[in-house]
Amino acid sequence: MKKRVLSLMLATVMCMALAVTANAVEYDSSISRYYGTGNCSYTAYSALYADGGSRYRAATWVETMNGGNVAAGNMGANGRLYSASGTLLKDTGMMYNTSSYYFQVASISTAKSSPSGAYSWGEVDLYNGDHFVSDTLNKTEIVGAARALAYQLDDGNYPVSDKGKTYGSALLSEIVGHEPDLISAVGTDGQAGYVKYEDVKKPEIENPSEAVSYMQDRLETYTVPLYDLQEEVIGEFEIGCAMDVTGYSLEEAKEMVNLGERAGSVLSVEQTSLINGNFPKNVRGETYGTALMAEVVGEMPDLQAAIGTNDQEGYVRTSDLSHPKFETPQDALEWQKTQPDSYYIPLYDFQGNEIGSFLRERNNLTIAEMEAMKG
Repeated sequence: MKKRVLSLMLATVMCMALAVTANAVEYDSSISRYYGTGNCSYTAYSALYADGGSRYRAATWVETMNGGNVAAGNMGANGRLYSASGTLLKDTGMMYNTSSYYFQVASISTAKSSPSGAYSWGEVDLYNGDHFVSDTLNKTEIVGAARALAYQLDDGNYPVSDKGKTYGSALLSEIVGHEPDLISAVGTDGQAGYVKYEDVKKPEIENPSEAVSYMQDRLETYTVPLYDLQEEVIGEFEIGCAMDVTGYSLEEAKEMVNLGERAGSVLSVEQTSLINGNFPKNVRGETYGTALMAEVVGEMPDLQAAIGTNDQEGYVRTSDLSHPKFETPQDALEWQKTQPDSYYIPLYDFQGNEIGSFLRERNNLTIAEMEAMKG
């Protein structure tokens, strides 16, 4: 299996958690699957993110082979996280691209604890220009445990409940050939149970228009019943929790998914990198970075790193820090009289979204006070 650790110093890093000193370890499924021909060719794989402390996340990635955009509704991905014993822990549900783009990811952003280990096993729904191709991808290795699951089968088949329904881990479908009627799952309150296959299977989608319509109507997060083997409802299983990476580049999205719920909106001094000697740019085309880097670039970025009023790290606009150009000292003094002793300006994340405030304070010192400071 392929294992990789994404570097904090990637030149294209766009999203980092400031309190984090190391990224998650990412485990890819050993082989990517390839689909379609020509402009409708895709590659896809499952990915598992080990956040430490027996906490895991999963994602399913789809990319066009030529890096070109495909129309909305052409790519669907579902990220699924399983415990080492094959219990479904989290499921994003099928997520289709809602605008023309060159990749799609269904990523679970909030890590789930699984002491026995976990793996990711995604599925895709891809339009090849004529119809959708649906497939279950290769799963990642089971990280944190190597427990076999065959003991759960009865002569190579799923056991059957008193109500005549097959039940067990979806992982065993590799042996049996299909998923059980009742899939082992963990509910929102941590209770063990089962979800019905019909409640978590992908929707019946015939064309990209239906895929887009489905995404428009679909709730961001929703629940389905969690059952016991008598099919009595004992709780709920959540579907959704997918990270929104709309508008980000593939490199940005991969870094965001790698960080998951820890993904902050800003970069610290140590984590910000120049790209070919220039500041990186956000999706709005604004440059961002630290004032320290301006010594290298030769100018200040549009957004410069700052600490907000609640000690959160972010960025302030250089334009908000600037002042008018004055013709004479008198003009400057007159302007200064109009300025308050302290005031707030917005604090932004690196994408230019407002996340807080930054306090600007003026010290109107007397000559004596200034002289005292000098002494």
